[in-house]
Amino acid sequence: MSCQGLESSVGSSFSEGTPTLAATRRVGWSWPSDITPIGIFFVAFDIERIELKNVKRKLARGAVGLLALALIAIGVIYALSAYRIGKRYEIVPRDVAVSNDPATIARGERLARIHGCHACHGDGLEGEIAVDDFRFGRFVIPNVTVARDAYSDLDLVRLFRHGVRSDGKGVLPIMPSQSFTHLADDDLGAIIAYLRSVPEVANELPTTRLGPLLRAMLALGRIEVAPRMIDHARPALETVDRDDAEVFGRYLASTTCTECHGQDLQGQDGFLVTPSLAITAAYTEPQFRDLLRSGVALGGREVGAMSEVATRRFAHYTNDEIHALHRYLTSLAVEKAAE
Repeated sequence: MSCQGLESSVGSSFSEGTPTLAATRRVGWSWPSDITPIGIFFVAFDIERIELKNVKRKLARGAVGLLALALIAIGVIYALSAYRIGKRYEIVPRDVAVSNDPATIARGERLARIHGCHACHGDGLEGEIAVDDFRFGRFVIPNVTVARDAYSDLDLVRLFRHGVRSDGKGVLPIMPSQSFTHLADDDLGAIIAYLRSVPEVANELPTTRLGPLLRAMLALGRIEVAPRMIDHARPALETVDRDDAEVFGRYLASTTCTECHGQDLQGQDGFLVTPSLAITAAYTEPQFRDLLRSGVALGGREVGAMSEVATRRFAHYTNDEIHALHRYLTSLAVEKAAE
């Protein structure tokens, strides 16, 4: 073929839209003669579709894996919380004398009010639903006037001192047995005598049901059942020396203040946030008395839960009890400052 014929052939090939081997060599590129540009588009589209399917498959597998892990975590939380609230404690408490004479019952009523029986269980001890939502569940404060029939006096001692119900299971710390464990025999006996004397109130309540957040807190140890917070081997007091102000003040602090401010009275920063009671040093005794009677702190301030606790509970303290408590708490502040 002549050169003129070759050029003519190449020109006709480009004009037809499909390059020949000779033409592609002259311009310096090539593609297989059986693949057109539209074919390349469909190949690229197929590759992208395959890659997208792979991504979707991987995402689906990841979602299934996360769901499986979530279900496992929920199962572990449920199992741990069920174990902790279902565990039975074999504790035999020391017996306490319970007298039903009017003077003992009257003293027991005042002590019951100081220690929050009425603040939690109601003015007639009829109980109530304290919380009812999805997160925490339904938490029921029992009707004491009905529930007491399932408890002997010794069962009630075990409940107060060791945080164990009549069925052997531990109570949650909303029943502050970790503080009541310090009660002397004569005070505890008076409280039990009073609780036995209160007229029955008809108030049927549902059962407690734990929600997911409360179960998670139990499983993770953010809150504990009461028996796990108590030294069950600690000897109980028969009575307390009320003539020694500092000894008596320590006793009052251990049976009431520890409920919110911790066993060392240095405050808490967990589920409940409270200050160290070293703050008492800022109060004179008359100012401290005003706080416990009116719930109003220095500077005329309302102090949240403390204001309510003071007016509903601590207003029943006698002047001698307030004097002893103030003396002991201020001595703690001095000791803390000396460290």
